[in-house]
Amino acid sequence: MEHFKQVFRMARKHLSKLALISTYVLSSGLIISCGGSSSQLQPELPSFVSLIQNQPVESSAQNNLATPVADNQFLFNTSAAQITYDSYQNTTYNIGNPGDQPLQYANRLLCLANQLQPQQNVDGVAYRGLVDFGRCYGEGSYQDYQPVIAKVSQQSSGLQIDLWWDETDSTQSRARFLIEQSSSVNNPYGQFQLFHRRTSDFSSLPSSSATDKKTWLSVSLDPRNSQQYVMKLLTFDGSLASANQLNKAIYLAALNGQSGQYHIDAEVDEKTAFDSAFIHSEKSGDARCYDLAQMRCDMMGYALFYDQDASDGSFAQGDMVAIQPGFAFTYTANAQQLTGYIDGAGVWSDQPLTDDVAITITDQNQQNYYLTPSNNASQATVEKILPDSTTQTISLSQPIEFSYTYDANDMSSSAGTMPGTHSLSYFGDGTMGFFDTNGDALNFNNGTQLTANNINYKVRSSQVLQNAVQITSSLPPACEALELPDFSVLLDSLTFSADLDASFISQPMPEVTEMVKYVAGVGAI
Repeated sequence: MEHFKQVFRMARKHLSKLALISTYVLSSGLIISCGGSSSQLQPELPSFVSLIQNQPVESSAQNNLATPVADNQFLFNTSAAQITYDSYQNTTYNIGNPGDQPLQYANRLLCLANQLQPQQNVDGVAYRGLVDFGRCYGEGSYQDYQPVIAKVSQQSSGLQIDLWWDETDSTQSRARFLIEQSSSVNNPYGQFQLFHRRTSDFSSLPSSSATDKKTWLSVSLDPRNSQQYVMKLLTFDGSLASANQLNKAIYLAALNGQSGQYHIDAEVDEKTAFDSAFIHSEKSGDARCYDLAQMRCDMMGYALFYDQDASDGSFAQGDMVAIQPGFAFTYTANAQQLTGYIDGAGVWSDQPLTDDVAITITDQNQQNYYLTPSNNASQATVEKILPDSTTQTISLSQPIEFSYTYDANDMSSSAGTMPGTHSLSYFGDGTMGFFDTNGDALNFNNGTQLTANNINYKVRSSQVLQNAVQITSSLPPACEALELPDFSVLLDSLTFSADLDASFISQPMPEVTEMVKYVAGVGAI
């Protein structure tokens, strides 16, 4: 079945900033944390991979908590009613540094995979989820749901997770994770391999393709030292006409992320060493130092809490605001059973729906509804069909819209100046991040009050991007003393695995006709 991309997006007023913000965030390798958690004893993927972690943030105004990488999980399975302003803990990302840039695509794929709850679907049939690509590719100011098919199986070498999705109408992607050892607090990245391939025609491979791109990442414990890990990375971009189609990187770092080295062989060589105080990097003969004691923090998203008691007792001051999920459904078109998903943001469906034309849909409990989409399916009316054939209109949670006029007193010291009034949309934990065209963020202090529909709310930072500050004066001797590595021999030995490549390409995309099982990590059925 051809899956049409009738994708609904929220708060698209900010979409023009996507290219800028994606580059800003991902060049630091600090992809947003998207992991789902499992109570089963199945190997877990990390939320992301980076070189440096667990750096404290001292600003009392921001009051950010640095958490272990293994704990960087979205609150997918936790009721908002159980969380209060005082009990909420945010996610602090690792420190941005130039060497994390080659890891950006691997982190995007980790984000996609973790939204599909693979540990809950071992040795089951192939299934489909709607993955929030906006969460993995941009800031938290919009949603971008797209279908991804997953198949999870237990192999002798580890847990295998296969993913299939369409990048564009003419380009398809596949990703395979092989988890050999679970991530944990003591070993934040575990041991796993990732292979990704993107092309316009898998059937033509292994012959050359102008759009063929692939990535291989290996993360493992160092056999010479159990307290450090080794990352090996290969990327190939067949669409580049230049000679740097193949990039290689070797990372060697302590498990606690407090020291390490890496060497990247890309368009130009980049060598870096770091400890708990400094990052010493050299690229094209340009030596730089970064001070880990001086951090710039940008808030990529927020959690929203009530700042008053409800007159009817429905919520209390300090309660977390709950945005209820929608539901998956089936429908029939042209004698074919199709699937879709609806929430307050609109409708996703296997095939495009016609505005203002009602269709009958059925949820997982065999309850029927009339669905009438409008505004290119970004809105919809849902009416529950009652036993006496009358209908009852169903209310779906809408994003909370704020009109905010900039006030410097609301901002942390690292915020840029943003005069004027800004429209903000909150549609769940980790959203409402806002950036201007210069990359400056609205960095609200925790407790900043916002008002919508005569209800007072307050914010708390949910996702924090930390970046070490480059030293522009003379380089400190302690930084210059960090010895830069030369992993040239190891880099020369890195090659793509032909066996893995061939076995992966030979598998066609599974046909999935069942309802969408997950939406952004949350069960939809």
